[in-house]
Amino acid sequence: NGSEQTDDAAVLVNVDLFGGGNLGKTGHGHNVAGQSDDEAGAGRNLQVADGDGEAFGRAEQGLIVGERVLRFGHADRHIAEAHLGELLHLLLGVGGQGTILASKILSMGLLEAGYQYLVIDDIWHLKERGKDGRMVPDPEKFPHGMKYVADYVHSKGLKFGMYSCAGYMTCAGYPASYDYEWLDAQTFAEWGVDFLKYDFCFHPMTVRPDTLYKRMGLALANCGRDILFSACSWGSENSKMWIKETGADMWRSTGDIFDSWESIKELAKSQLKFQEYNGKGCFNDMDMLVVGMNGKGNVGLKGCTKEEYRTHFSLWALLNSPLMIGCDIRNM
Repeated sequence: NGSEQTDDAAVLVNVDLFGGGNLGKTGHGHNVAGQSDDEAGAGRNLQVADGDGEAFGRAEQGLIVGERVLRFGHADRHIAEAHLGELLHLLLGVGGQGTILASKILSMGLLEAGYQYLVIDDIWHLKERGKDGRMVPDPEKFPHGMKYVADYVHSKGLKFGMYSCAGYMTCAGYPASYDYEWLDAQTFAEWGVDFLKYDFCFHPMTVRPDTLYKRMGLALANCGRDILFSACSWGSENSKMWIKETGADMWRSTGDIFDSWESIKELAKSQLKFQEYNGKGCFNDMDMLVVGMNGKGNVGLKGCTKEEYRTHFSLWALLNSPLMIGCDIRNM
């Protein structure tokens, strides 16, 4: 698992598909185009353009390593789902309403630049597992199932990633993989998944954190498919001391970033003592780049100057973090 790694930290684009709502500890909300922040809650604008058959959204938080990555779909922890079905039909092309975001990436030349993965985050499945114990993709959002989506992504020359969690529930309250690691890893492999983000919400306090990640790491290593393992442990529970033993290809070594120089500076300073744990095989992920956000969105705060953004980018590169594009890719 993760044996075919490059020496460079990854580059990622992440586009959030989901609606606004009350924000949790690490939640991110968006509101649909035409709604104000007051109308949609504490989210930022999510605009969908379908006039040319393409649909895409405003970028949000993301993470990955090992290869350059494209990721989309980070869900608010307490999400309002009213527009999810419509947006996912548009963005994934599963309902004949338009083309997948991959079309936009290809037209911009991002694949040629090295962006290879497209990853769906939380709230892709139903609230209950099926009779066979497997997670069930939401038929309203994904009427043809996840393998159909994976095949579509692969047909565009991209790789496909998904989301689960080491707890009883995902961060948004959907079925997670605790005690289902082997079944879920097998399911992801059968669907053609190439990447798994593995979050840390609602994990059992009676099980050691390293054991939780080792369980999924072992399951992925034996699923019959090379799936990049992204351990999103938030740098908590002394992750740096045990994360490389789990089979993870990357690990989230910080809390959330905000679009302010103070946040950038504090995250950069916090990583200096973690550099001995960073490198090929399991990179330290310092969270997304906020370059180009210019103070917009729920992580916007007051924004940064051009010099601060350039310094931010340089620090992330210097500290060997995955480089994750977090701004609106339409305005890159």
